[in-house]
Amino acid sequence: MAYYWMSVGECVCQVYRIDADNWDDAKKVAFPDMRDGDVLAECPPEAVKQYNDYPEYRYIDENLCTEYAELRKGTWANTPSGREYWEERAWYFTDRPETFLNDKGEEFTDWATDS
Repeated sequence: MAYYWMSVGECVCQVYRIDADNWDDAKKVAFPDMRDGDVLAECPPEAVKQYNDYPEYRYIDENLCTEYAELRKGTWANTPSGREYWEERAWYFTDRPETFLNDKGEEFTDWATDS
């Protein structure tokens, strides 16, 4: 198995191999280059496919992966008093939607307060 980051574009995607020893390391390595909607996957090399009309571009066949997660930005959160708000600075991978990251890939701790 190998780790791949898929940069998701409007028309086509591009796939890059990630040098990591495990799934959590792959997230740390890929995160600085990823954007909202990009994908991280653990899969065999044959899961990386070509577009028929554009062989220089690649995508990942999710069905062949053992791990597959999209990177998302933003979440609904609550202040200590219970007021709901949209926190646009929090990032998360869809395989762990309860684990939020800041823009450096570290634990997000800058939640809004009631002041």
